[in-house]
Amino acid sequence: MQKMTFKKKELLAIAVIAVIAVSGYLAYQHFFAPKEEIPSLNELLPKISAASKKIKAYAFELTVKSTFGNKRFTMYGEGKVDLEAEKMHMVLTLEVEGSSFKQEMYLIGTTAYIKVFGMWYKQAYPEDFWEEARRMGEKSLEIIKKSKASVKGVEVIDGVKAYKIEIILTEETAKEALKIAMGGTFYSTSAMIKEMGFKEVKVIEWVDTENYYLIKTYCIMRGSKKDPSTGKTIDITIEVEYKFSDINKPVQIVLPEEAKGAKEIPGFGGS
Repeated sequence: MQKMTFKKKELLAIAVIAVIAVSGYLAYQHFFAPKEEIPSLNELLPKISAASKKIKAYAFELTVKSTFGNKRFTMYGEGKVDLEAEKMHMVLTLEVEGSSFKQEMYLIGTTAYIKVFGMWYKQAYPEDFWEEARRMGEKSLEIIKKSKASVKGVEVIDGVKAYKIEIILTEETAKEALKIAMGGTFYSTSAMIKEMGFKEVKVIEWVDTENYYLIKTYCIMRGSKKDPSTGKTIDITIEVEYKFSDINKPVQIVLPEEAKGAKEIPGFGGS
């Protein structure tokens, strides 16, 4: 074997030193460098409250996954909301056992215009819908205060650093939590909560570390009910993921001309 030349030895030594230096830096960062300080829940709540009151408009993405025994349903949605003008536009896609259908909805004031299978229908929403929608952030904080909640650290959501808040809910707060997890899109939830017999409801919220806006909500509910056709008890799981973006960016929502001749169907009340 040829003896290693001085130049090769020199290059090898430099490479070894570089590896040691990088390894040392990484070890320092992991074990000794100052860690990012995580605020307590009590420190975060007032900031989240103040930020929620500044929200005038936003876009959203919604995913709902439901399992009823061996049956699975998945719903995807996206849309935008203008709280000041009291307008919303949303497109939902429901997938059930290999089939899917799409539903489009505009909410103008308290009138919903819904397109299903190419036909437009209109339906009255509760008079206080928008007032409730504007209070979603405030109501979320009320639920956190009533529940077992803690800040679990910092995570990156779609490129945005966010505080992760985990909330274990009581039966009393489960109904309101479902509304918040679904962004207020679905107004009445009490009947479903009661019928499904949910025994476990957990919510995780991610809050932007810079401006304290809520940017993501995840809710999982587990329960059971008796299948009337078989008499057997089936397990139920519902997962809801809601992402917020484009907060306070200009939004334009215009009802299509074709929707103005929509057929009226019965409205529904609140909880």
